[in-house]
Amino acid sequence: MRELRNDPHIQQYLLEQVYITEEQQRAYMEKNEKHYHICLCDDEPAGYIGVKDNEVGLVVATQMQGRGIGRFMLTKIRDMHPGCYARIKDDNIASIRLFESCGYKFSHKTDNILYMI
Repeated sequence: MRELRNDPHIQQYLLEQVYITEEQQRAYMEKNEKHYHICLCDDEPAGYIGVKDNEVGLVVATQMQGRGIGRFMLTKIRDMHPGCYARIKDDNIASIRLFESCGYKFSHKTDNILYMI
């Protein structure tokens, strides 16, 4: 998860664009691992998804994007957490389209963040 989170291509679309150290990741996951799921494709990490405080967040590995992995993860997590919402940067068109394709609707916007439910 940390490698995906720190990938510069992915990080540009994240709300919090900070480098995560191994120690920070370990401490965070010790408290929050129950909220996250890793998606594997041919035994390789393809992405991760999680719902914490009813907010869904997902990342798909750059080389795996465009294969339906995000849609797969989002559909499964929505079945598990039907009331979850997402915060998405308004310039992250791919994520906005993904969430819309899975039934999420625009709720409101603050600054450059869209809220989808």
